[in-house]
Amino acid sequence: MVSTEMCGILLMIASGFCVTIDMVTSRMIEDSGWPYWYLVSGTCFVATAACLLFIYVSKTAWPELKDMKWVIARSLLESLHWHSTILAVIIGAAPGDVAALTSVDIIAAAFFGLIFLGETINYLHFIALFLSAVGAVFISQPEFLFGSDGHENHLGSVLALLSGFFQAASFICARKSQHISVAVLTFFSLFLAVFMSLLPPLLPMVHTASWQPTAAEPLKAVGLLLILLLLSTLSIALPAAGGTKCPAAVSATVITSSCMVSGYVSQVAFFHEVPDILTLMGAASMLLSVVLMALPCRAVNEVKQLPHPDTEDGDASVRSLASMESLGSFVASEVSFHTVSLRRRFFEKPSVAGVAPRVAGVVAEQIGAALPVTST
Repeated sequence: MVSTEMCGILLMIASGFCVTIDMVTSRMIEDSGWPYWYLVSGTCFVATAACLLFIYVSKTAWPELKDMKWVIARSLLESLHWHSTILAVIIGAAPGDVAALTSVDIIAAAFFGLIFLGETINYLHFIALFLSAVGAVFISQPEFLFGSDGHENHLGSVLALLSGFFQAASFICARKSQHISVAVLTFFSLFLAVFMSLLPPLLPMVHTASWQPTAAEPLKAVGLLLILLLLSTLSIALPAAGGTKCPAAVSATVITSSCMVSGYVSQVAFFHEVPDILTLMGAASMLLSVVLMALPCRAVNEVKQLPHPDTEDGDASVRSLASMESLGSFVASEVSFHTVSLRRRFFEKPSVAGVAPRVAGVVAEQIGAALPVTST
């Protein structure tokens, strides 16, 4: 019988494949002359309406005015992260390279935590930073180091790296808005994505969008819209389910590995772009840096083995471990879709009556945890 953790790993692998399918689909739709970005905007509009309906039915509280700056900043940065990732693939960057380069977000988040939150870093962070930098150079292969034999699509590599930094910055805002419902955060992210998706067609490197294919084949347009909605649903449901069944460190590593492997397989199968040895070495270096950054998360997962929180020693231990949760651990949890509500179950003292957690609420927040990175 398959263990619970193995089920979680399999779900995270499937989630990585879904992210790759998303990138490949976006490039194929764009190359075929269809108005991809307008279809994305329409998809986000439908998802926004559904999210708003959920908030209304569940009577979810809206954030206070003082928290709006973090909500808006998080939504903007996450939207920039997703749009930069897809744009990098559309303009010609290989899906595998993009998946590898965007993994810089976990390393960047640790150093953002040092700068903005005053958190400490150790030698593992510097080793991970070095590995990440080496990996980025090997993947992008700039001409001033590799000559004319280097990769030509440097803009795609830059966008992929920027995407990782955008997501890392969004984690700072996420840390500041942990008390806000994920459903509300999702609503603002999707709402902003509706308008952000209208901007890429204005860029010179993007194909001129035409509505003629949509008018000529309306049923196909509806089909593409449904495909995008299906990809969004799977991108949300798979990691939401997998992230609750295995540790955050394992989840973050598995989904990153899955994205890289499936990305390189897809670029060979669909775009006939075979990665060279340097590129594969760079991807391996980036993956190793993610593994090093995910290691501190193990301490957080050991909380279940602490003394019972009803005792004085238990309270002190739980508070001590909660204070140890660095931004790096928080990011690994976010990447693996461990939501705020799940973390609170670990760090908060249970009620005297021992009331079970509200499963429906947890699932709802897990579904919202994907944010615009999956609003495709």
